[in-house]
Amino acid sequence: LFLGAVAMGNAQVNTPQASPAATVIQTIGLSEVTVEYSRPSANSRKVFGNLVPMNQVWRTGANGSTDITFKNDATFNGIAVPAGKYALYTIPSLNEWEVILYKDTEQWGAPKELKADQVVARTKVKAEKSSTMFETFNIGFDDLKTDKANLVMTWENTMVKVPIVMDSKKQVLESINTT
Repeated sequence: LFLGAVAMGNAQVNTPQASPAATVIQTIGLSEVTVEYSRPSANSRKVFGNLVPMNQVWRTGANGSTDITFKNDATFNGIAVPAGKYALYTIPSLNEWEVILYKDTEQWGAPKELKADQVVARTKVKAEKSSTMFETFNIGFDDLKTDKANLVMTWENTMVKVPIVMDSKKQVLESINTT
């Protein structure tokens, strides 16, 4: 009886996460892109300019870094990116966001300072205002074509799209040559 009481006293209680984890896997052309992130909610708070500071590096979600994995080489808003796993950071501002792919995926939150040798891609995209209120931060894919799609981030009344292109023709030719 005593051992049972001690075991129960040491058991951890599970509770729902305030910012639950999510994984999105999207095939673009012949390649997969995976995004792993945590989804905070506004909960009646002003998001941009308050919860998420403007003009500062943001971890683009909650908890640990948001990670994006390209199974094959890609272009990220026109910038060549080798296949691999990267942390996805952003610097939100009123009219545009700077979107950064970073080699070090082991950060908790955002680094205080981005090291130039860790930056794989750094690009700016337009921040669109939406009449829809997005209560929970979301990352997904839209505008899918045979070799491209937009990585879409939405929260509050803001939407940001980053074009991703895969070289499907190269992958088809490589598969022909290996058979």
